[in-house]
Amino acid sequence: MSWTCPRCQQPVYFAEKVSSVGKNWHRFCLKCEHCHSILSPGGHAEHNGRPYCHKPCYGALFGPRGVNIGGVGCYPYNPPAPSPASSVSLSPGNFSPPRPRAGLPQAKKSLSYTKTFTGETSLCPGCGDPVYFAEKVMSLGRNWHRPCLRCQRCRKTLTAGSHAEV
Repeated sequence: MSWTCPRCQQPVYFAEKVSSVGKNWHRFCLKCEHCHSILSPGGHAEHNGRPYCHKPCYGALFGPRGVNIGGVGCYPYNPPAPSPASSVSLSPGNFSPPRPRAGLPQAKKSLSYTKTFTGETSLCPGCGDPVYFAEKVMSLGRNWHRPCLRCQRCRKTLTAGSHAEV
């Protein structure tokens, strides 16, 4: 007994059959409709009877829109409009030295690594505390504590690799 492959319309024999989305496919014909990568049976999403990769393709094409969801629909960044030249000159004498603000965490060290008895560990760019192996999240080339990896604009916790540095 043979079936017809939905992609190539050729017969599919039992030895080469892969069943998914309620149809029988050739193994190499079960591909994402968007990026054409080969999919494993059951390890993908389906839309209108067509297979798609779960995260990158299906999420971006048919998933919900919003910040950090589906890879699209983030808030646009509009830089502040330059104000007309004012009469105040921007010389160093017009500025007071920076003062530490109460209630906000201050960076503890200027180094990005610290030496401990268990070896060298990196410091979190968000809070300045050491980030140990079991709690680290790697993003933007640095090690972070998971709760410290937040959007600078809306303070939403981010997942590693799903954001951009501006």
